[in-house]
Amino acid sequence: MRAATAGWRSSTAPSLFLKDIVTLLPLEQTVVEIPETVQPGDCVIAACNRLKPSGYLIALDDFAPNDARLPLCDFAKIIKIDFPTTAIGERADLIRRLGSAKRRMLAEKRRHKGCAAKSWTREPERLIKQEPVLC
Repeated sequence: MRAATAGWRSSTAPSLFLKDIVTLLPLEQTVVEIPETVQPGDCVIAACNRLKPSGYLIALDDFAPNDARLPLCDFAKIIKIDFPTTAIGERADLIRRLGSAKRRMLAEKRRHKGCAAKSWTREPERLIKQEPVLC
């Protein structure tokens, strides 16, 4: 797990997430990021069940089709789609299945001249068509 607060980002061991040590960070400035290496076992789901109602934002990093973390999507406010490993049709399917007004989809590892490497969008069709996103 990684936690980001006020522009500061650090990798945290899964045990810190599972033991709620991340709650020592200010919730209004913290995003708990769950990387692709974390399996959604009972302990991870229980930690998400504690953190989300407390107001912590949960993000799924490098999300891809057939991702093992699919059970964690209900907790995620942010899903970061890994562009280099997904095809246009796969992105369309992920957005159709997981996108909502309450969840932000993030195009990750996009490289465009003059754009940030990560781009937020409320227009999911741009994720599908590989257009520049909110530069």
